[in-house]
Amino acid sequence: MQSKTWTEETKKERLNELRKWLDSVKNEPTEGMADFFAHRIGTYENVHLSHWGEIYAGIADFLPENIITLLDIGCGTGLELDAVLKDTRICL
Repeated sequence: MQSKTWTEETKKERLNELRKWLDSVKNEPTEGMADFFAHRIGTYENVHLSHWGEIYAGIADFLPENIITLLDIGCGTGLELDAVLKDTRICL
């Protein structure tokens, strides 16, 4: 994927951050999605926005200019879609 606003250096920094985080949690037991959200219902979006808000805001930059539809097959609360839908090229 090619971002319209991130430099190669920024992409490398972000990927390195993600690799470090993945390495730090790789031995932790996995958790079912229902339990995951049940344990974090009061803080999930604030925690994710504080850590990943800048990245979420840039997600739309990766989408083609002529995009008309977008299928989101996710298992979260849709934080990424908030940023994508702020881009007026995409309508529900």
